[in-house]
Parts: sequence; structure tokens; C-alpha cells
Amino acid sequence: MRRGDFEELVRRHLDAELVPRGFTLIPQPPADWDDDQPHALYEARPDEFDRRYPALAVGGDPPCIDLWLQLDSSIGRISSTLNGPLVEEVSKGLGLIRPPTSGPPGTDVSLQLTDLGDRLRDLLDAAKRYILPERLRTKVQSFPEVSMGANRIALVLATGEVVEDVIVGGDEIVSVAGREPRALPLHAAVDVIDRSAR
Repeated sequence: MRRGDFEELVRRHLDAELVPRGFTLIPQPPADWDDDQPHALYEARPDEFDRRYPALAVGGDPPCIDLWLQLDSSIGRISSTLNGPLVEEVSKGLGLIRPPTSGPPGTDVSLQLTDLGDRLRDLLDAAKRYILPERLRTKVQSFPEVSMGANRIALVLATGEVVEDVIVGGDEIVSVAGREPRALPLHAAVDVIDRSAR
């Protein structure tokens, strides 16, 4: 398949979900290249991505956030990665475990892209919430509840800063110091401290 044809197919199926969520398709020249495993690239600006999707915030200073899609023509399967990990792994990290609806390998590529668009929409919408990083969830679940399924914790950041009075309900941070969490650098959280006794 020609690279440009694959990008156009991807654009038709994913732009409606990705463009409003801050991603732009970046054409990979040459468009007329015949590719056994054609790929397409969407990018998002890291500062905007971290602000929009705190549960996936990367921090640091990367030049962009990459969403790669690739078609393995030998088996007719679309694969995708979001800034490195497979989209399926990122989805599981957010607690999204919806089974694929696009069928077995060899299923029509358009159906696979439609399914992927739905998955990316669900993933990015879930990432707007302040979900505690997966590596810290088990520790928080071991803390005593302060009321009806909520935990009071402190977040320890890589800088050594401690963010106090953080309320977690399930896996989601629902408030910090009695207010809605805003600009909380979850990507920099390295530990949690039980504050249920306070």
C-alpha cells in the first residue's frame, strides 16, 4: 500500500476523534512510497498534552507526543503506540479493558481503524481525570479509608516536594487541599504517604 494512501485512510477514520483532542497527522514523505508495513504518525505538543491529560502526563521536555499506527500487510492487522507503549497497554493502565470489537486478524482495515478511534477517544477522555499512577495504586489501596472508599494521602514528588491533603477515591485524585486538582504533576509522583490519621 502506498504510504500516502494509508495516511489518508487513517485520517478519514481517526481525525474526528484525534484533532479535537490536540493531535495532528504528520505526513511521512514520500507519499507515493509502496510500503509493506505502512505507518502514520499523529503528534501532540507535550505542554498541551500534559495539561489536557494529567493521567498520561510525561513531564520533562520531549519535543512531541507521538501516536504511531502501523499496518502489518502480511496479516492485515493495525497496531498502535502512544509515546512508546502499545495503546492497549496504556488503556489497561487507566483501567480500560474493553475487548476488541474489530474481529480477528485479517478483519477489514477500516473496521479496525473505527474500533481504534473509539478506543483512543475512551483512553484520552479517561486520561483527563487525575488518575493515580499505576505504580502507586496498590500502596494507596493498603491504607485505611477515611470515609466511604476515600483515602487521604500525601504525594511525594521527584523534587522532594510533598503535596499534602490529597483525597483519592478509587484510583482517582478527587481533591487537593479541598479543591479540584489542577496542574498536579502526577508524572513526577514517586511515592505516597498515608495521612488517614489526620
